[in-house]
Amino acid sequence: MKVLVFVLIIETFTNVTPSRQESTKEAFGQWRDVHKCVHFAYSLTTQHRFNYDIPIIAYCVPRYADPDEEIY
Repeated sequence: MKVLVFVLIIETFTNVTPSRQESTKEAFGQWRDVHKCVHFAYSLTTQHRFNYDIPIIAYCVPRYADPDEEIY
């Protein structure tokens, strides 16, 4: 039986111009607790204080996973 987990999705933007932008989405990790997943998403998107110039969006989405997969 599959279990409900929350997957961290990171979307990075490249070639950003007023008329065009390209993005890449990747999934990283699976958490049982949505609050832990959101913590990592928030941490990644608030690094502007370190003057990183990498436009990213991070968020969590619900998915079903096999219980034998690695879940944090």
